[in-house]
Amino acid sequence: VLGSGFAEVETAREINVFYMKLLDTNH
Repeated sequence: VLGSGFAEVETAREINVFYMKLLDTNH
């Protein structure tokens, strides 16, 4: 249970990086 919050943060960060790359490719 203690590590679930950390996993959520890591996933959100990966999604953030993914979208940034996606937007970067579009420009």
